[in-house]
Parts: sequence; structure tokens; C-alpha cells
Amino acid sequence: MEARNIKLAVAQQAQAEALCKQREPDEKARELDVTIEKRVQASQAELIAKARQDATDDLRSQVSQKDAQIDSLGRTVEELKRKLAQGSQQTQGEAFERLS
Repeated sequence: MEARNIKLAVAQQAQAEALCKQREPDEKARELDVTIEKRVQASQAELIAKARQDATDDLRSQVSQKDAQIDSLGRTVEELKRKLAQGSQQTQGEAFERLS
């Protein structure tokens, strides 16, 4: 009976070790999957951040160009107003001379 219990204990221990060894590759595969997923997520985050930065830079550049264009048009408007006012003064002067 004692020998049988010892054999049973040895068999159970061997079975437990076999199950552990069988699970080991599965655990390593899961760990590898987790590691790969973390790397993929990190790469995605970097790509998203870079895409956002590129888009922001592009929009800032476009806004800067539009601001410069608006400034240029503003100067043109002011110049045209000045010329119009100057022309109006000349016309008034000529009209005054004719009346005199």
C-alpha cells in the first residue's frame, strides 16, 4: 500500500510537471503577443503624433500665407484709398479753378 501511494505521488508529480511544461510555451506565446501589441501601439501613437504635428505645421503655414496675403491686400486698399482721395482733391481743385 505504501509503495502504491509513493508511485501515485510520483505519477501525480510527473503529471503536474508535464502540465507545467505544456503550459510554458503557451505562456511564452502570450507574453510575446503582449510585447508585440505594446510595440504596435507605441508605433501607432508615434505615427499619430507625427501626423498631427505635420498637419498642424501645414495649417500654420497656410494661415501664415493667408495672413501675409491679407496684409498685402490691406496695403493695396490703403494705397488705392490714398490715390482716390488725392484724385478727388485734384478734381475739386480743378473744379474750383474753373469756377474762379
